[in-house]
Order: sequence, then C-alpha cells, then structure tokens
Amino acid sequence: MLRIRGELEAEQREARAEIARLERRLTQKDEALDQKLDGVERRERELSRLEVEVRQRHEEADRLVAQQLAELQRVAGLTREEAREELLEQVRAQAAL
Repeated sequence: MLRIRGELEAEQREARAEIARLERRLTQKDEALDQKLDGVERRERELSRLEVEVRQRHEEADRLVAQQLAELQRVAGLTREEAREELLEQVRAQAAL
C-alpha cells in the first residue's frame, strides 16, 4: 500500500512538474507572440505614415505640374523680348535671395 502511494505521489509530482514546464513554455510563446504583434503594429503605423507622406508628395507634384503648365501657357503668349525680360527678372529675384 505504501509503495503504491509513493508511486502515485511520484506520478503526481512528475505531472505537476510537466504542467509547470508546459505553462512556462506557453508563457514564453505568448510573450514572443506579443512582441511579434507589437512589431507588426509598429510596421503598420510606419506604413500608414509613409502612405500619407507619399500621397502628400504626389499632390504637391501634381500642383507643381499644373503651376508649371499654367506658367508655360502664360509665357507662350509673350513675345521673345517679353519672355527674355521675364526670365531675367526671375534670375535677378533668385539671385537676391
């Protein structure tokens, strides 16, 4: 009877030790998943920020192209001498900066 009881207690200790080991392993995996999730969320935020930046730059580029097109259309209506004078004024203005 004592031998059986000893064997049962030993089995229970082993089972508890196995459960504790599995719980530690599960906790480690849970922490690793949390870290990966944090990394994914960080990357998503960065991608969202970059997407906004790219969109803004694209809009700025579109605006500049439209502005240049309007300027070309305006300059196309000038005489050669008027265009030359306009160019010289712009160069002088930039040099003054």
